[in-house]
Amino acid sequence: MKRVSGLLVAVALQCAFTRTSYASNPIDTSDEERSIIGGRDAPISSYPFALMLLVDGRLVCTASVIGEFYALTAAHCLDSKVITSPKSQISFLGGSSDRSSIGTIFTASYYVLHEKYNSCTIDNDVAVVGVTTSFFTNSAIKPIPLQDDEPAASTSCYAVGWGYLTIPPNYIPAQMLQVANYTLQTTQNSFRSHQQLRNATSSMDCAAISSAQYVLE
Repeated sequence: MKRVSGLLVAVALQCAFTRTSYASNPIDTSDEERSIIGGRDAPISSYPFALMLLVDGRLVCTASVIGEFYALTAAHCLDSKVITSPKSQISFLGGSSDRSSIGTIFTASYYVLHEKYNSCTIDNDVAVVGVTTSFFTNSAIKPIPLQDDEPAASTSCYAVGWGYLTIPPNYIPAQMLQVANYTLQTTQNSFRSHQQLRNATSSMDCAAISSAQYVLE
């Protein structure tokens, strides 16, 4: 698998803790079953951009379709701790809510980590992956709308992905795609809870659900 160095030109909000994809203007999911931490089961038809990122056939992260041949994910999903061999096979499974069901497999041709990604602080935790076949060969897959402006504090957003149903140390992975609604917090509020956050930096945004806070890129 080819890794390309350089500055990413497309950036979207990603969550380092739950490994999920974020967007503003939450979809009403009040009738869906609650299961993930602060979340609930979600149909892929409501979030057609969501992809499972596979490394050697193993689900490691969630990604978002941002173009016909491009997906966005977290850089920590593709750093040297995950990609331990140049022969590692990176692919995506799209068009399915269930991690065990049949969807469409897309093979990655290269990936680019943000040039300022820091694996220690998880700063600039974003990567773009190119695929060999158009995502749109599956009509159920659509790109996520990208924002032109930085979301303001108190903005409502949502997270989707196949994250964990429980907090550490008892990790239980979600079988079905999950969605959760969050509210972005100010940097000041984020640092107020710094000890509860992992390596929070001034370049990170923070989102809250109930009394819990998570660091977001």
